[in-house]
Amino acid sequence: MSEPERALSTHILEEAGQRGETLLVDDLVELVARFDDDGEDGVRVDRLVAYAERLDARGHPVDPDSVRPAVEERLVDADEWVGEDPLYRTGDGRVSRFPQSWYDELAGERDVRRYVEVLTTALAESDAGLQRGGAADPGDGDGVPESFLLDVASVVGGLDRDAVRGEVEQLRVEGIIAEDADQHPDGNVRLAEDAR
Repeated sequence: MSEPERALSTHILEEAGQRGETLLVDDLVELVARFDDDGEDGVRVDRLVAYAERLDARGHPVDPDSVRPAVEERLVDADEWVGEDPLYRTGDGRVSRFPQSWYDELAGERDVRRYVEVLTTALAESDAGLQRGGAADPGDGDGVPESFLLDVASVVGGLDRDAVRGEVEQLRVEGIIAEDADQHPDGNVRLAEDAR
């Protein structure tokens, strides 16, 4: 096994195992980032391989030898958002679904408003959009899909998804966060005009 020093998370193994053949490398990256945080930006590729090896040993349809090539195939050196498809290099042997600049800008941040602000700006300044959200194009400055906000806050900030969801709802009630009028289940959220 490539990484024996730290026990593997049973939660990750169970959730990844339940996904079976639908488990993608970015799913594994996110699961490890959310539930096996080692305090560094992104996750170690060696750690991903260790999980794949354990899943394979348990009889799940995972090929540990395909993890590194799958990561390399999608890896970019960009510090800024270039889309959902790539994996971003966050250090030597480390990758994330999100660019290093977000880790740098949001390090230690607990305020959901700051996440909304940073993500809305990053998406608006990027040529790349998102493959989810409401009717508005997420790259047009009209906010960020709530599920994406939850993903970033939990992975980059280490925040609890349910707590962030509750804070978003509270900020909606207070008029600080606005949402798309179309009521899409994963509609965009943004700072209300008077909260900017």
